[in-house]
Amino acid sequence: MNAKEFENAKQVADHVVLTESALGDQEVAIVFKPRHEWPKMFKFLKLYRDPPGV
Repeated sequence: MNAKEFENAKQVADHVVLTESALGDQEVAIVFKPRHEWPKMFKFLKLYRDPPGV
């Protein structure tokens, strides 16, 4: 997800933002509480995948 999508995702209730101290406390991930129905925006987010050959 890009920076704008990350900021929008932080508006969804019941989440935790993870930071990395080795990167100056940069926000690196966001975790959401399981739910039966997800906001529509989640259908359009790309999942991280390793590049081919890795």
